[in-house]
Amino acid sequence: MSRKQVSFEPSERYLKQPNVGDAIVYVTPEGTPVHALVKCVWPGEGPGVIKYDDGSEQEHKEKAPMVNIVFVSTDENRQDPCGRQTEIETSIYHVSMASAHGNYWRFAEEADREYVAPNS
Repeated sequence: MSRKQVSFEPSERYLKQPNVGDAIVYVTPEGTPVHALVKCVWPGEGPGVIKYDDGSEQEHKEKAPMVNIVFVSTDENRQDPCGRQTEIETSIYHVSMASAHGNYWRFAEEADREYVAPNS
């Protein structure tokens, strides 16, 4: 018999959801923070408890939304007649889901991810 989800109760740390057009900070794969605009939001759920119709519960780990973004190139040589060129990145994870020191997004008021050196 399969169980069916009947509710989701978010915890206090529920992540604020971004909207198309929001200004965010994108941290490049090299670890450089740049200003970016959200073009698309791929939804996710924050941490909390999933309740099922059989009365069981399951803790849900944080799954923040991924975003598609546009930002001004960090390469000063990428110029065209209108100025510095723009770049697009897609399916970028939130800082809370990042496993590296770069290639993630965050709101300006959120803390940056601390750099952790790889184990050799």
